[in-house]
Amino acid sequence: MNKSLKRIVRTAWAAVTIAVAASGCAHSSFRDEPAPAPPLKEPGITNLTIHLTLSSPHGNPFFPSETPAESRAGEELAANQAEKLHSVRIIIADGEGYVEHNTLWDLTADPAVLASGDSFPVKSNEDKTLIFIGNEESTILTDISTGETVSAAAYFSRMIPAEGDMRVKVDPEALKKNLILNRALNFPLEIADPATRKPLPICSIYEKYHIGDAAAQSDHFYMHRAATKFTYRLENRSVDGSAVVNAMYLNNIPEAEYYFFNAVFPEGSKQTSYTSHTPYAASGSTATIAANTDIPHGTTAEIGPVYLPEGPSFTRSAYVYRTWLAINGETGTPSDINFTTPAGGTTRPMLDLPRNTHVVINGHFTRLSAAEVVFNYTVCEWQELSTDIPPYN
Repeated sequence: MNKSLKRIVRTAWAAVTIAVAASGCAHSSFRDEPAPAPPLKEPGITNLTIHLTLSSPHGNPFFPSETPAESRAGEELAANQAEKLHSVRIIIADGEGYVEHNTLWDLTADPAVLASGDSFPVKSNEDKTLIFIGNEESTILTDISTGETVSAAAYFSRMIPAEGDMRVKVDPEALKKNLILNRALNFPLEIADPATRKPLPICSIYEKYHIGDAAAQSDHFYMHRAATKFTYRLENRSVDGSAVVNAMYLNNIPEAEYYFFNAVFPEGSKQTSYTSHTPYAASGSTATIAANTDIPHGTTAEIGPVYLPEGPSFTRSAYVYRTWLAINGETGTPSDINFTTPAGGTTRPMLDLPRNTHVVINGHFTRLSAAEVVFNYTVCEWQELSTDIPPYN
């Protein structure tokens, strides 16, 4: 796998810690009141406070992020409601894997990218599994071990806390290996209408998160959008006449992806960075996205966003990702996506398409012909503010 490519963009999604007006979520208070007394320690119990943040894991040593992993500046921005959290299900499993909590935070009244809420009383002194499921109602999962296809809401709501023989055990490795998102069910091949696009799949899973013996423990956890994003900005430089962009084409687009990010995260990174990842798909096919966008001469049109699953990884340039257009009924020639980051640097062929990647495709043409299109590409962090193009947000 091309390591340099794989790290180019895994970008911005999520920052947390906002008080949201939603069921089960706490609001910040700024009244000038005395601080509350420390909680009394209940034997064997620690109260865990969870702050969730939409984040972009960084992994490319050749293209380091301009925003340090410790900084969440700009990550609270979202281009539209589909990119925000409308709900979050929090599942906590104990050291043996049995479910302790299964709680749904409803954020539909005010979708957000940051969320925190009431603390969870959990057993002290053991390692936990934490599962965060965003936008479960609009996420359709397929379990390849059983063939079952259901909403994430139906799938994860079954993992209820219980006693004795009714206890439910969670196998995080099986979840990561068996749950996939089929493109046809989750990523329609269309330009997303921000007013009607269903909320995107967002999730993360943490294993071996240690709970100590203190009365209270608080921590930030990061979630990632399980999608990639394409934006086309096309300029008609002809001296007269309109150009109708009939469609955009992209190769290497897979039929499915893992639901949870199949990546290796450095210890202590809180999933803000990763060293490698393995996509579900080993290959893909050409996706056709109908556009039918009229661009008058002397103007620039932005077409997008288009949301797609993460793609396969390659090591040979023969498999580079490509795009091309149909203009005025004429289909152009595929163009290699040779990307740079917003900060500039070496241009490289795009051989990888991990989730959280935003590919901005800038193009112009001087004749009303698909054969005359000139492209340049920027692969940038999702929600990254420093770009060489007009701010996406």
